[in-house]
Amino acid sequence: MSESEESQTASATALRRRLVDVEVAEAERRVLQDDLRHSEERFAILETTTFDAILIHDKGVVLDCNLSFAEMFGYARSEVLGSDPLSYGTPESRPLIIANIASGYEEPYEVTGERKDGSIFAAELRGKAIPYGEGMALMVAIRDISERKEVERAHGRRLMLAHVHRTILEMERVEDFSKVVELFSRELRALGSEFDALGVNTIDEQAGVLISYTIYSGDKALMVHNPLGHPTNQELLKYWRRQEVWERVPDAAFEKATRDYGEAGYRPEVVIDAPFEQGTLALGLQGVLGDNDELIELLQACCPLLSLGYSRSRDLGLRRRAEEELEERVVERTGALEREIAERLVAEEALKVSLREKELLLKEIHHRVKNNMQVVSSLLDLQASQLDDPVVLDMFRDAQNRVRTMVLVHEKLYQTDNLARIDMADYIAELVTDLMDSYEREANSVDLTIDVEQVALDVDLAVPCGLILNELVSNAFKHGFPVGRKGEVRIVLKGDADGELVLKVADDGAGMSADLDLAKTKSLGLKLVQVLVVQIRGRLEVQREGGCAFVIHFPAIQG
Repeated sequence: MSESEESQTASATALRRRLVDVEVAEAERRVLQDDLRHSEERFAILETTTFDAILIHDKGVVLDCNLSFAEMFGYARSEVLGSDPLSYGTPESRPLIIANIASGYEEPYEVTGERKDGSIFAAELRGKAIPYGEGMALMVAIRDISERKEVERAHGRRLMLAHVHRTILEMERVEDFSKVVELFSRELRALGSEFDALGVNTIDEQAGVLISYTIYSGDKALMVHNPLGHPTNQELLKYWRRQEVWERVPDAAFEKATRDYGEAGYRPEVVIDAPFEQGTLALGLQGVLGDNDELIELLQACCPLLSLGYSRSRDLGLRRRAEEELEERVVERTGALEREIAERLVAEEALKVSLREKELLLKEIHHRVKNNMQVVSSLLDLQASQLDDPVVLDMFRDAQNRVRTMVLVHEKLYQTDNLARIDMADYIAELVTDLMDSYEREANSVDLTIDVEQVALDVDLAVPCGLILNELVSNAFKHGFPVGRKGEVRIVLKGDADGELVLKVADDGAGMSADLDLAKTKSLGLKLVQVLVVQIRGRLEVQREGGCAFVIHFPAIQG
């Protein structure tokens, strides 16, 4: 190929390449135009439908905003474009905004927005870097959260009141009222209330004087108890007797009072007084008079709680004093009781000693009576040894047995610890044994059965019962069983259904003649039995079938 042909071919190739480049560039332009049109459409949709205010800025200049932003801040959209984005936040919020922009912080955060008319509102911001034009810009979404913050504040106020109320109900000491006030102060600050100090006074309405005045400033509390002689009390009382929460500018009396109470640096611009039934809570703060409606409303709701808290504190104080007085009386009475108990113990010990002495003396008396009667029995026995007449000897033996019956009672008494009552089962067994020894010849072929319950009788009842037994058993041995005749003597002492005692002496011996009249009997023994039955207020019954039985009913308790 010639050089001319090669040159034409190269030119054609270069032209085709330029045509391709033009077509590619045209295609890219069409794509960019489509992207721009779609972007404008999306922004227009965002402009007309979003509820958030949108602001786009870069390097301290607003590049664009939506209609919601302009309406939220009270500007025309044209006024916003080109302005400083920081101008829409309060001076206090700007450092936080600048820091978040510098760090690229993209999470929501809260600031205070400032409108064109100077009014402020709570706002939530969220920034994000986006492509814009040929570079990047920061898009910020702003939401007015005033209503949400108001709901949160209302909820916070309710929680505060509930917390204070619960703390009041949990008060256990009079000093806890100061804790309630301290809690009240902390809760107010937690809700965003800024104040220099909080003071609480209590008033004696009848006396017309202050009882105490306490200023809470920071972490310290200065309390003045009973400032009755303070010259400014009367001047302060005229402020603290109002019926509703109100605000005022501190006057000379207030400043003098705080200065005298040691708060020389306490200089509030506005004082809000919240009266309760027993005094007043006063807040001192820096601010403008008439610009504290929200705080006044909150304090108004707190006044009943302060009244409740102080009433409970006063009740606890009264209860404490009552408990202290009661404790003093208890201590005093306990001391008196201890002295009385000690005196009583001494007296009881003296009585025990005296009783032991009397018991020893009584035992000695029973012992001597028993010995003396034993002497009488021995004298009778000695006298009987000189006699030969069987009839007279029987009389002496009967007399000895009667004496022995009484001797046994006194012997039992001085041998036991119970000096007033006799165990009848033991007494009857020993008495009958002695009688069988005495009537050995007659009783040799007689079986003796004793059926006695566990009964204890007074001495005055045991002696006549023993004598009755002596006579009846002796009579059975002598007359019921002639020498050599076998039989049984049965002795019973039991209680009956009527609450009386039943003494029964029965034998199956020869028996008693039917025509024998006990009222006319000449037997000394049977006469003695009848006399003794009357003495124990008993009833005597004689049963003559199958031998002879004497049944006596008598009350167990004489009187």
